[in-house]
Amino acid sequence: MSLVLLVGVPPEIGSWLEARLPGLKTRVLHTAPQVIAALEQEACLLLLIDHNLTDQTGVELLEQVRESGASLPTLFYSLPHLHDFALSFRLTQEFKVKRLLVHPLDPEE
Repeated sequence: MSLVLLVGVPPEIGSWLEARLPGLKTRVLHTAPQVIAALEQEACLLLLIDHNLTDQTGVELLEQVRESGASLPTLFYSLPHLHDFALSFRLTQEFKVKRLLVHPLDPEE
C-alpha cells in the first residue's frame, strides 16, 4: 500500500485521493513532530503540505524534513496571495517541490 502524508490539508482531499487511486492510503497530520515520526516509521510515497500549519510554516517543516534525511516528492498547498516568485523559486529549486497547489483546491480538477 502507498502512503501519502497530508499535513494541515483538509481530510476530504485525502478521501478524494483514496477514492480515485486504488491502493493509496492517506494520513492527515497537523504538526512537524507528527510528520517526522511518521517518516521514521513508514515509507511514504508523497508529502502534501499546507503552508499554514498550527505550529510553523510549511517551508519550516520542509527544512526539518530535509534535515532529517528524508527525501520524497512533495506538493505544496497554499493561499494564492502567498505565491510570490521568491517563495515559488525556493520551493521548486531548493526543496524540489513538484507542484504548487492553490487554495481552495477543487477535487474535481
